[in-house]
Amino acid sequence: MEKKASGYYIGKDVLLDIHHNILMNLTASHNERLIRTVKLKGTMMRLLVYLLENADNKLISNNDILVNVWDNFNLKSSSPRLWQVINLLKLKLITTGVPYDFITKSGNKGYTIRAELIMPIYYNEKIQCNT
Repeated sequence: MEKKASGYYIGKDVLLDIHHNILMNLTASHNERLIRTVKLKGTMMRLLVYLLENADNKLISNNDILVNVWDNFNLKSSSPRLWQVINLLKLKLITTGVPYDFITKSGNKGYTIRAELIMPIYYNEKIQCNT
């Protein structure tokens, strides 16, 4: 049975819920400067999931990102658009408590992700409930 990630823990406090497009800090209190929950829109969510799925501390090329996040969804891709969405994504991640260096740019070639901070959460596609 194929397992698919339904979410990811990023660090010890941040959870990405793929099905609801929500990034949330599970431990932020009202006294902290962290935002507890952030809703991500389609392209930004696809970008984050693609980065997490390919995070093994190696370079994820700009071209691979553009094709898999934009082109395959019939959206116009460009390096400036990628840079813009990455920076907005990094801001959202930082405001929920993800370290600033979680996503790093490697020149004009691509990005790397700190894979040691990621733990996928899986579910089975075929779960039967007996009543």
